Amino acid sequence: MRINKPKGYVDWLKTTPIFKKGELDNLPEYCIIIHDSLILEHLTLLGYSLRNYRIYIIGATDPIHFYLVREVNTEFEFILMNGLPGAGGICTQVGELSALGCKKFFHIGTCGLFNENLSAGKIILSKGSLKDQAAHLLSENNDSISKPNSNFRNDFKDFLLNQEIKFQEGLGVTIPIFYNQPSNFLIPLIKEKTYHFIEMEQAAFFESCKVNGVIGLSLVTGSDRYTLKNENLKHEYYDLDQNLIKNKILKTCINYFKFINK
Repeated sequence: MRINKPKGYVDWLKTTPIFKKGELDNLPEYCIIIHDSLILEHLTLLGYSLRNYRIYIIGATDPIHFYLVREVNTEFEFILMNGLPGAGGICTQVGELSALGCKKFFHIGTCGLFNENLSAGKIILSKGSLKDQAAHLLSENNDSISKPNSNFRNDFKDFLLNQEIKFQEGLGVTIPIFYNQPSNFLIPLIKEKTYHFIEMEQAAFFESCKVNGVIGLSLVTGSDRYTLKNENLKHEYYDLDQNLIKNKILKTCINYFKFINK
């Protein structure tokens, strides 16, 4: 049995003065969580103006807010929010937004690549991710890998292929820290060559989607790389415009939601 479900917080939130007249009712079922601080820049690059969106601030202890974005002269709308790092952040966001009616999620972020299997600065569609402790706590099984909903993933993959959008696929590793990662954790994973990248949210994101009864996919792009040579572990950042590729991923996710919303 699980307790302290997000619906309890959302039910309380709807009684507060700013939301007590139904402002949080009938929200769109599509949500995109992007790990980027420049949300408004991304919206502007995609052609949206301030007349296209409204900001909702719902976080009581954490800075959780989102943009309700609506297309001009159509009924299509979606939610866009900047991602909070790690399991605590992403699980809170998925939990609260699913309690508000969202059913389909995209997670967009960056990752550290392992070895030379995948190219930097390209779209990576995750096949799944090695669980961190948070994902184990959320999981209903003892599998070591958290995976996205297969039907959702296959449908989105078909969309990418039909639109001739180039992408890579890979299996990730989820770790709860970004800086000061221990080499004795990384080296065996790099040697094993099962995993292609490391990041902070995917496994917990996939499990949080499952436990909240929604579906989600994760798309990342390599911003740095770990390589191992003669037992020496090396880490380097790439001089790439990460905002450009994240904006491309964001546009692709929006277009997919438009496609299935027809």
